[in-house]
Amino acid sequence: MQDGLLYCGKCKTAKQCRVHILGNERVVSCMCQCAKEKAEEEDTERRKQEDADKIMRLRSSGIASQAYRGARFEADDGKNPEPMRTLRRYADKWDDFYRENIGLLLYGGVGTGKSYAAACLANYLIERKIPVCMTNLSGILNTVGGFQREERNAFISDLMQYPLLILDDFGMERQTEYALEQIFNVVDARYRSEKPLIVTTNLSVAELKNPKSRDHARIYDRILEMCQPVNFGNNGRRATIASEKMKLAAQLLKG
Repeated sequence: MQDGLLYCGKCKTAKQCRVHILGNERVVSCMCQCAKEKAEEEDTERRKQEDADKIMRLRSSGIASQAYRGARFEADDGKNPEPMRTLRRYADKWDDFYRENIGLLLYGGVGTGKSYAAACLANYLIERKIPVCMTNLSGILNTVGGFQREERNAFISDLMQYPLLILDDFGMERQTEYALEQIFNVVDARYRSEKPLIVTTNLSVAELKNPKSRDHARIYDRILEMCQPVNFGNNGRRATIASEKMKLAAQLLKG
């Protein structure tokens, strides 16, 4: 004890202090230096855990396919470097693209890495605690299929709250009159929300510019107005990986 106050035996700083209340001096407890440091460390760890929990929730609720939740730019195999660099630049300048409401149309052949690239972008933003919804229209159509009009509108309204909406495998869903109407509702709602949209598709830009029907035209026109095309080419990334695995398997089997 010094000056009538208790001091910490470890850090030698005061555990009590004097305060004046209504003209009277009182001795009250206070945190010594090592107690403050411990409290700050615990607060930092708590915040880290809260951030990790939030990111986990954003990822599990925002990325429909579990297979894409581990996609990262850093883990890309480099099989399609130029479009991946484009996606990374988009991610790095997200604030600018969001402010200007600029989306992307990732198009190319089957297995060229479009969905993986979109998932890398989704995870990049989610790790910065920016909500992203990555889903496909087939899943949306299955969800709203049994809904009444009010329920469908509420569901679509919820989708529009995400800063970024990614529609994966566009054009692979069923093409009934009802389906096309619901697809237009989603795309048009995103257009009116003035928030970015990213679409991955096996359709070419030429096909999108020359639709086969009026129903397709109004959907494609919206997408082309909202999204900047990024060509992933026609060399199948999956086919290349499969070929390499077959070669490796053959080598291993030969001993």
